[in-house]
This record gives sequence, C-alpha cells and structure tokens, in this order.
Amino acid sequence: MALNWVQMKNHSVMLVAAYRRLIDEQPRGDGKAGTEVPAPAALVMGALAIEIAFKALICKQNNISETAQLRALRVSDGGHNLLELFGHLDAETQFLFTAGFDKHFTQNRETIIMTSLVLDEALVEEFLRPKSFHEELALASRTFVDWRYSYELDYVSAHISFMKYLVGRVSLLFGIPEDLRFSKPPTMHKKIRDGSGTA
Repeated sequence: MALNWVQMKNHSVMLVAAYRRLIDEQPRGDGKAGTEVPAPAALVMGALAIEIAFKALICKQNNISETAQLRALRVSDGGHNLLELFGHLDAETQFLFTAGFDKHFTQNRETIIMTSLVLDEALVEEFLRPKSFHEELALASRTFVDWRYSYELDYVSAHISFMKYLVGRVSLLFGIPEDLRFSKPPTMHKKIRDGSGTA
C-alpha cells in the first residue's frame, strides 16, 4: 500500500486536535473541566498522534512510500513503540524533541501524575523520580498499547506532562496552532452517526 508522509502528518494533526479537546474537558475531582487527571481516551489519542507523527517523519526522511518499507523497520508492540520509532528519526529531528526537555520538566514537575490500579509506595517513588528524555520516552512507549485496555492491567501509569510535552513538540514541528481543537465531530462522522452518509 502506498504511503504519503503529508497525509500521515495531516492525520497526526487531527489527532492532536482531538487530544487537546479531550485533555481540556477532563473533569477534575470537583467536577470542573480542565484537569491534569489522565483519562484513557486522551492518553490513547495523544500517543497515537505522536506515533503517526514519528512515522510521517521517518517516511519523509527515508523516502519511504510503501507500507512494507515501514513495517521492515520491525518496531515492536505492533509498530506502536514510541522509543523504537524515535530511534529511527534522524539526529536533527531527535534534537527538536530533546531540546528544552530538562528546562520544561524542571518548570512543570508538579503536573506529573500517576494513575495506578495497585498503588505501591516503591512504584510511586520510582515513577516520580526525575528521568532523562529517553527514560521518559521508554516509559511512554507503550501508552497506546497499554491504555487502550487499561482496565485489563493490574498496573498502568502515565506522565501527563510528558505526553503534553511530546504533543507540544509535534505541534511546533508541524506548525499546529495552539488553539486547534475539534469543537464538534467532523462532518463525515456526523453523517455516519445520523445515517445520512456511509462509512
């Protein structure tokens, strides 16, 4: 199947908009919108946006135009592993993601949150320990895989601020405006939902 990196980039942009909408509308403990509390839908959407952005950049940098060529990279977790995908980006692109990471996390440490079905003090301490970009990415690598079915796992965690950081870097790289969010479902989805169109 033919691949077009621009179409992949545009798909990532749509997912970023959906992610932002989901993050904006998360209810806090007091029931108000605009929270740091992770929800599976937001995490899955953010991780998928990042994954497709990485794949689009890999295709562009390596002149990949066929699905088989992308699969030949043999990325684990069904092609969803963010750390392995990141390793296929060129050094200049990797730098765009790692530059400013330490400063960002020093200033935004309080936004790092953990969600767990089984709370364990040692796990919490390890989770909150400051980490390098690559350590954070290793922890986030399976976000799309794990959070789709988080209810089946005994333990699942996420750094919301790291996901926001990655989505922010994708936004900068692709020139996505900070205020881009879906205010309503795209027209095609509305037609499918109300029966006025076909899938």
